[in-house]
Amino acid sequence: MKKMILLLVILVSLAIIFSGCSGHPQPKDEQGKVEQEESQEGSTAPDDGSLEGSQGEDPESDEIKTDTGRYQGQADSNFIEIKISGVPDAVAAKVFMLSEEIKGEFDQLELKKDDEIRFSYFKDQNEQLVIVEIKKMTTTISE
Repeated sequence: MKKMILLLVILVSLAIIFSGCSGHPQPKDEQGKVEQEESQEGSTAPDDGSLEGSQGEDPESDEIKTDTGRYQGQADSNFIEIKISGVPDAVAAKVFMLSEEIKGEFDQLELKKDDEIRFSYFKDQNEQLVIVEIKKMTTTISE
């Protein structure tokens, strides 16, 4: 009986040891990617002639992207919904967070539902899409 208990204790101990060692560590290439992004800080502004000052003041920004879409509405003082241009309507609507700089200027845009906009954003460390610049697009009709 003592041998059975001793064997059971050894098996349980081994199971605990092996389960602790088999955790899900962060892959090395992700760690390397983080280090690479930190070393390239400040060089992530797009070279596509997009809106000036599009990097904002967020030093953790991964990559600033510029896109166009149709404004759908404001959920609260922090979030707005935009339907991205060129994407099927079923998946086009996305929620974006307004950066601190944009919050103060946002009301001056006087956006209405389905107004065409151009905006620059990045994905923050929490995977949230954060707008750093937004402009209402104007269309001119020539006669």
